[in-house]
Amino acid sequence: MLGRLCVCSFLPIQDATTLEPIQVIQTQHRAGIQTTNNEKKQGQAIVRGWIQELMQNIHRQGIRGLYRGLESKLIQTCLNSALMFVVYERLKSALTAWLVAEEKL
Repeated sequence: MLGRLCVCSFLPIQDATTLEPIQVIQTQHRAGIQTTNNEKKQGQAIVRGWIQELMQNIHRQGIRGLYRGLESKLIQTCLNSALMFVVYERLKSALTAWLVAEEKL
């Protein structure tokens, strides 16, 4: 059972670690972007803004700046996975016991 818990926790942790830099850049980009209507219509201006935001972030804060907030996200992910696993196992055992009791009647 502990092995299944570790496997169930691994993928959300990998997902959070992979997506955290993207979310940091997205948040900074949304907070700091000031575009005109012409720039909103052109897809290239928005892509160029993302690349500029990424490069500026790496220049200002380094690679570690891309992973700001990762600790709290990993704690949230681990607790959520553990809670869902425990609830699933309890429901599965309760439902199995109930179905066995129904078959005996």
